[in-house]
Parts: sequence; structure tokens; C-alpha cells
Amino acid sequence: MVSGIRARTAAAAALAMAAVLAGGGLWLHALLRANLLDNTTGRAELAARKVAAQLDNRTLPPGGRLPVPESGVDLVLVQDAAGRTVATTGDPKHTPDLTGVPLPGPGADARSAVLPPARPGGERRAVVVVEAPGAHRVYAMTVLGDVDDATRAVAIGLLAGAPPLTAFAAALAWWVTGRALRPVSAIRAELAAVTGSELDRRVPDPGGADEIARLARTVNDTLDRLERSDARQRQFTADASHELRNPLAAVRSRLVDIPGQGKDKIKKAYGPAKEKKQEQLAAGGARTVGNASRPAGRRGARRRSRRCGTSWGSRSITSPS
Repeated sequence: MVSGIRARTAAAAALAMAAVLAGGGLWLHALLRANLLDNTTGRAELAARKVAAQLDNRTLPPGGRLPVPESGVDLVLVQDAAGRTVATTGDPKHTPDLTGVPLPGPGADARSAVLPPARPGGERRAVVVVEAPGAHRVYAMTVLGDVDDATRAVAIGLLAGAPPLTAFAAALAWWVTGRALRPVSAIRAELAAVTGSELDRRVPDPGGADEIARLARTVNDTLDRLERSDARQRQFTADASHELRNPLAAVRSRLVDIPGQGKDKIKKAYGPAKEKKQEQLAAGGARTVGNASRPAGRRGARRRSRRCGTSWGSRSITSPS
């Protein structure tokens, strides 16, 4: 039973730890990913708004060559209403396709989106679109390689740390449960040793006020009541045996004392199988009555026979000796 409880407790602890790690890991992964993405798009939007301010002030560099942005932004470009690139921080001949980028809605001047990899094995990109004066749009793009690497490292760390933590939780639960249930094993062993001849044995009391200590005290109280009940039963049996000894001896003596009828009555009452035994008992009872009649005389024997509930009539008792 103890090992079963320990196994179930350890399994429950392992499942609880696994559930906590799974839920916490998913929450941490999603939170980290969202924070990194927000920081990346925030930096990209700041770079796009700087270029939009230059466009508004007509301070763009000549030739459409924009300076390299800071804060990790990879590309900034400006397109007119027709979709032509008028300024960029990269090579104008290698402008990425921005056809599917969602534009700002009514009442908004900026919008961000995450684009899938341009080719198999490529990296995702975060793009921010900012409306600029003259029907121009400023695009700021950042490759999400660092974000993906960071979230991947966190996921690998959680997956690698989950099995040891789960095993540690199970082992700790196994050890704690074993120490808590150690008094139960002692109580069970001592209770199994209690027999009908050893009702004075008691289970060990671990002390304290927990459930196991209360169980031990309850078991000891039950054993006390059982021992007292057994003592009362034994006393009753002894008293009843003592009270019935004299009347039975007198009845057996009377059966034997009747000439020619004692054996017939014994056979009729007890059957042939018990005749010999009953004769021995009757002979013993007769000797007891005879021995008791010697010092007291005939009158004393009649008085004792009346106390035993028998009537001998006027015939005298003859000693078997």
C-alpha cells in the first residue's frame, strides 16, 4: 500500500511539474517572441518616420541614396504613388518585392506586418509602412533572424530542462511521501503481531497532531477496549464454570447411585459412544459426594444435596470406599 501511494504521489508530482513546465514554457516563448517582435517593429517604425520627416522637409540626400539606418534596421526605402523606388538605403537594383505588404488603413499613418521568407530556407522579415507627404510611402524592413534565434534557444532550453526537472519533482515526492508514511509501516507491523494471547501489545505513537498520529491513538484505544472485553469474557466463563461444577457433579452422582438403572440412564441420555466417558465423570462425582459425606454425616449430606437441588428420599448414601 505504501509503495502504491508513493508511486501515485510521485507520478502526480511529475505530471504536475510537466504541466507547469509546458504551460509556463509556452507562455514564456510567446511572451518573449511578442516582446522581441515589438521591439524590432518599433525600431523599424522609428527609422521610417525619420525618413518621412526628411521627405517632408525636402532634405533627402541627392541621388536617392539614404544613409544606413541605425538600431539594427536592415533596409529603408521610399516609393511614390506609382510604386517606383525614389530613395533607398540599399541597392536600387535589388529592391525586394513589397506588393503584398498591407497598407495603413483609414485614420492610421503606419502599419506593421511580418513577411514570410522570400525563398526556401530564408528568414522572415518585419516590415513597417509609414505614410509620407506627396503620396509617398516609406518602408522599413528588418530581418527577424535574431528574434527567431532567441526564441529557438529558449524553446530548446525548456525542452532540455523539462525531463530533469520532472524527474527531480517525482524523486522529491517519492522521498517526502516515504518519510511521511514510515510510521504507517511500523503501525501495520505491530498491529499484525497482535494475537489472542497478546492483546496487551500496542502500536507505536509517532507523536504530533497529524492524521497518522491520530490513527495510532485510535488503534491503541481500540486495542484497549478489545483487551478489556476479552478479560470480561474470560471472567464470565470462569464464573459460569465454577457455578455449574457442583450441580453437575450431584446429578452424575445420583445417576450412578441408583442400583441397576445408572448405566441404562447414561446410555439413554448420552448414547453408547459416550457411555465410558460419562461413567468416568459419574464415578468422579460419586467419589466427591462420598468424600464430602464422611465428616458431615448423613444429615450433612442431605443438607448439601438439598442445596444442589436434588432429593434423595429416605435412602442413605453409601460411601464407595
